[in-house]
Amino acid sequence: MSNIIIDDLIENPALAENFADADWRKFNSWDWAYLLSICPQFADKCGKWEFFNTSDWRRLLEKQPQFINKAKEYHAGWAAILRGKPELAPECRKWGEFYPYEWVELLRAQPQFAGNCRKWGEFDTWNWSSLLRKQPQFADKCGVFSSFDFYDWSSLLKEQPQFADKCGKWKDILPYAWVELLRAQPQFAEKCRSFHKFSDWDWLELLSARPQFAEKYGEVNEWDNFGRWADLLASQPQFADKCSKWAEIDSEAWCRLLAAQPQFADKCDKWAEFKPWLWKNLLEKQPQFIEKAKEYTDGWFVILLDKPELAPECDKWDGFDSDDWRSLLEAQPQFAAKKNVIESRQNGK
Repeated sequence: MSNIIIDDLIENPALAENFADADWRKFNSWDWAYLLSICPQFADKCGKWEFFNTSDWRRLLEKQPQFINKAKEYHAGWAAILRGKPELAPECRKWGEFYPYEWVELLRAQPQFAGNCRKWGEFDTWNWSSLLRKQPQFADKCGVFSSFDFYDWSSLLKEQPQFADKCGKWKDILPYAWVELLRAQPQFAEKCRSFHKFSDWDWLELLSARPQFAEKYGEVNEWDNFGRWADLLASQPQFADKCSKWAEIDSEAWCRLLAAQPQFADKCDKWAEFKPWLWKNLLEKQPQFIEKAKEYTDGWFVILLDKPELAPECDKWDGFDSDDWRSLLEAQPQFAAKKNVIESRQNGK
């Protein structure tokens, strides 16, 4: 069922009068959890309780805790309840029905319930990687380390680097996963043999967080080949001396860069290409560029939207097109007379 219909129902519950039983049955468990979290009065229409997963129950119980008794009828409901209310454990009779992923979610939050788990042998590698990231003390129960794939390992080692001696998949870790891992645990750089496969985006992500890898970049690439200068310099301006591509930075990238690092303004040769929305974004972050904005029509258009009192200084009226005037007059209708004067002059009247 479309969320548009659900949102309409939430906004106007009276629409329910036009619903047939078949209409209610079209809602899935996510739909029901969302709807009931806002409109609990429709609970008697729900026939999908048994299909609620732990996330559905958590979403519902966070907003409508009165449904806790309904949740107790289902194992997924109990898995959700116990994450937040471990004191209710003595009432639970559904331990044996929990799925492995439900055990993982529960034990990540409440490891004291490990003694109730009889599903360790059913955990897949992702279950184990997820659990050990939060609760590494359960490693002695894991017998599938050798089956971990590269992402299981990179995800685990980001948070629990002490398991490195168990990893035999270093060569299988893909560049994007290496970037995530090295951002968190740079000491594993000696294990990486994929630096030459990193894309510009990979290097941007890594250098933005760990600029010490600049030397490694230089070992496998020429700085002249790097293509994400504006984004890198926005967070790591110390690399400016390595950039030889200032002229290749476009206007949108210049806006992002100058908003973060205004000291590079003397390098910018794209001011005339700044569109109104770029001037707006830049002036919001760096209002000192208002003097630069005054040199350009699009800059003046943005200035006058917020600072009409500067109108006497504007010498770019003739550059405003019909869309500019329309937007300007919506925000500052007092310029209507100015518009008429400009248009009359332009029409030779």
